[in-house]
Amino acid sequence: MKKFFRLNLWRDFFTRGRKYFIAFGGVYRASRSVTEEIAQRLDSSIPDCPSGQAFVRLGFRAKKNTTTAVLITGIGRLGNSIVQVLNGYLIARKLSANTVYFHVFNAISNHSLMLSPTIALEQVRSVPSRGVKPPEIIWRTYAMTPSGVLDNPCGELYQDARSELRQGLGIRQSTRNKSTLDNQITIYLRSGDIFAGPSEPDYGQPPWAFYEKVLEYREWSEVELVAEDHGNPNHSLIVKWCEQKGLKVVERGETLSDAIDAVVYSSNLVSARGTFVPSLVFLSEGPKNIFQFHDRANPLTCRKDLTILRVTDKSGDYISSVMSRNWVNSEAQRKLMVTYPIDSLSAISKDKP
Repeated sequence: MKKFFRLNLWRDFFTRGRKYFIAFGGVYRASRSVTEEIAQRLDSSIPDCPSGQAFVRLGFRAKKNTTTAVLITGIGRLGNSIVQVLNGYLIARKLSANTVYFHVFNAISNHSLMLSPTIALEQVRSVPSRGVKPPEIIWRTYAMTPSGVLDNPCGELYQDARSELRQGLGIRQSTRNKSTLDNQITIYLRSGDIFAGPSEPDYGQPPWAFYEKVLEYREWSEVELVAEDHGNPNHSLIVKWCEQKGLKVVERGETLSDAIDAVVYSSNLVSARGTFVPSLVFLSEGPKNIFQFHDRANPLTCRKDLTILRVTDKSGDYISSVMSRNWVNSEAQRKLMVTYPIDSLSAISKDKP
């Protein structure tokens, strides 16, 4: 195990170093002056542009036809990865770059995609590729901001990228019976790491009362419960409620591909807080009803055939205690998730654009 960690440290030192790294058979070094110049260009053309750092290839000399590329410093979990690619693509356009690089993107099996006819998404290489001139400048960025995507993802600019990402993730047309889907409710529960210990502050999740409202909204034929594990306190309450009502529950989501399939091919979908559901909704096709707790619709749910049905926290007590960038997975927060009174929530209503 110690040997494994040592190998990772050496890999990161050579390929992701803060001041130097190796790519395409050459050494790239951080440049403060080029960083400042590129940052000014991006800040003037992209509101809320994520920060980054410029690395220049040793031996670099500025000239008119200098080649620049964008490198996403670390691909996040699936939802964040879609946001990062879209943002990286926009940054590449503003820098007249023809490549967005990544280190590892397992969800697309590290394959290359064409985000547009002139901009490719590719895995960065430590050795040179035959016949390919390495970029002289690499703009390295995490490509994420608190606001998510930097531009309207449903605009014409992103149509090729959307199609390529859909194919790369293996998202295909559903073969499930439409009449079954129309009466089925798919509930995506965020679980996993955010309930396993100290967590990212943005990932507080909705209370049980929200799910209860959705379950009582109409007479469903079946509940698809999509969760990585049973860590979310609402999981057992949903199962128990359905058992008491004699409503069939199909549990899914133990694998990433199964979770993707359930979300993509749903007709009635309950979203969690996070980017997983919005990113898959963006890549999928066909009308959906999406039940949302409190937050306004994510920019990725911009398709015109989507209906957003929203429940708000009328008193604001739950939002201020759990979902105000203050999620720490505390015992008090977990208790509030399952005890917050249903009459503190609004009725379900169609969200205004």
